Parts: sequence; C-alpha cells; structure tokens
Amino acid sequence: MKIVRFSQHALDKLDLLAKRGFTVTQAAVIETLQFPDKVESNKYPSIAQRRISERLVLRVVFTEDEEKLFVVTFYPAERRRYED
Repeated sequence: MKIVRFSQHALDKLDLLAKRGFTVTQAAVIETLQFPDKVESNKYPSIAQRRISERLVLRVVFTEDEEKLFVVTFYPAERRRYED
C-alpha cells in the first residue's frame, strides 16, 4: 500500500464531523482507500467508496502518484444515492 497523506482540509473535517457527533477516523478513510467497494477513477480526482452502515457510505476524494495517495476530502453519504 502506498503512503497516505491527508490535506489540511481532510484533517479539519475529521474534527468537524466529530464535533457534530459523527466520528470518522483516519483509519476508516485509509481502509476505504485500501478496500473500496467501488472506485470512480474516470473522474479527477478519483473517489473511493465503502459501506460504513446499512444507510451510509464513506466517499473519499483522492489523488494518486507513484509514491502516495493524497486525501483531498471525504464525506459520509446516503448509500441509495451512490450505490447501483
């Protein structure tokens, strides 16, 4: 697995969501990158998606080069909106 780096925005979002009562960890974001249910790589930046509950998916917006994955941002979303 490549090194994963987080933008300042993504790091700030971890804290913001926690303050709003929805905890997402760096580990959950990395797990989504490592074991996605779906990747939208036809877009730039790419989006990795993984189910996190019966109702929600975690979507991780990222870029990639030879050495690393760079997390631009992430967000929880309704599964019905993004799953086929």
